[in-house]
Amino acid sequence: MKLRLLIFSICCWFAVAGLKAQDATPVASMLKAPTSMRDSLDYYHKRVLRTYERWISLIPNIGTVQVAGNIGVLSVGAGWDYGKNDRWETHAQFGLVPKDHNERAAFTFTLRENLVPWSFGLGHRRWAAPQSADTHIAWNRRAAFSFEPAVFSFFANTIFNDEFWVKEPEKYNSGNYYRFSSKVRLHLGFGSRISLNIPKEKRRRYDRVSFYYELSSYDLAIISAVPNKDITLGDILCLGFGIQYKFF
Repeated sequence: MKLRLLIFSICCWFAVAGLKAQDATPVASMLKAPTSMRDSLDYYHKRVLRTYERWISLIPNIGTVQVAGNIGVLSVGAGWDYGKNDRWETHAQFGLVPKDHNERAAFTFTLRENLVPWSFGLGHRRWAAPQSADTHIAWNRRAAFSFEPAVFSFFANTIFNDEFWVKEPEKYNSGNYYRFSSKVRLHLGFGSRISLNIPKEKRRRYDRVSFYYELSSYDLAIISAVPNKDITLGDILCLGFGIQYKFF
């Protein structure tokens, strides 16, 4: 019975996949169509187009590799940019804390929100003149480089290790000794980045490659530094470097 159900499910899956494949070409052409052509579509095709666009928006379009920065010696992740001029970014990153920094190696997870309020184009891209006439590309992206002088970050980080806790164990004065979570940290960061804008005719895997630095600190360090004048900025700030790949 289970084997028959499995065979029936597989056949149904292939049938649906075949129907989707038949519809793929018209949907792809609709996605590329200008706004004037989309307005002429009937209700059904507009609904299909909106559905496809919602699913496509869930695909990450940014990859990140970072060294240090309070989220692991090395971390990798994926993210999305959105909003007006792609000023907002959301990233999910996994990091590694090697055995040298702990009794055993551990992994971290970071959920990050970035705000990039300003972006300036640098240099004339004479070697990519055909793209400079494309009105769909932001003015700062038509230049050879883009410079973002200020990138504000807020991120939460956790570590996958049994030695840390979210709720304080009962053995510490019935859970009223530390009064904070050792497993989750909240961070504030500030940095800058410079991006190489790859012209349309030269793209292979990436639309843009960015190099950045970030200075950050976390909640406990800031709280400890406020009443203690002996703690300096150098004691609570951490420097990280990274590279971002924008795929599309």
